[in-house]
Amino acid sequence: MVKLDDPFDTTWSMVPGSSCSINSCTGPVNSLGIYTAVNQTSDCAGNPAGIAYEDNCGTCDDDPANDCEQDCNGVWGGMDEIDDCGVCGGDNICAFQITDFHVFPNPMSHGGTFYFSTSKNFYNGKINLYDFSGDKVATISLPDSNVGENYIPWSNMEGIGRGGYLAVLELRDNSGSVLKVHSKIAIK
Repeated sequence: MVKLDDPFDTTWSMVPGSSCSINSCTGPVNSLGIYTAVNQTSDCAGNPAGIAYEDNCGTCDDDPANDCEQDCNGVWGGMDEIDDCGVCGGDNICAFQITDFHVFPNPMSHGGTFYFSTSKNFYNGKINLYDFSGDKVATISLPDSNVGENYIPWSNMEGIGRGGYLAVLELRDNSGSVLKVHSKIAIK
């Protein structure tokens, strides 16, 4: 049986020989705090006086080390984590980036190869070539591409004279974000 230690204490103590553990019995209590009839309860595993409990994912056991946790979206037992970019459930690709845009050889005389690297797949890409007065003199349409290194050969230099030019690379990712970078090139 379970009883109160004293009339002013609300903590229950075990009476020797009782089959109830703390908080596992219910029933009416007399003025001395002793159960007059006991209804022994069972834990979630069906064990009388057991200590197993059901966690927020529905797992019933008595091991708090394996209790499920909320993921960063608040889903109990969910798998989403905050990635390196601080995005819950993100893909660790922090931003659409273009790096190392240039042409080689530079200067070129009969064509060359544009090089750049991207952090995401891109679509509807193009390279516009401008002279230093700001006039567009050529557009090179790019095939859709995957993340990583890209080599774009260019040999159609018809109508392009000797001098300095600004090559502007424009790419769009699948979310619609557009990035532009530029590189100076020379034609001899």
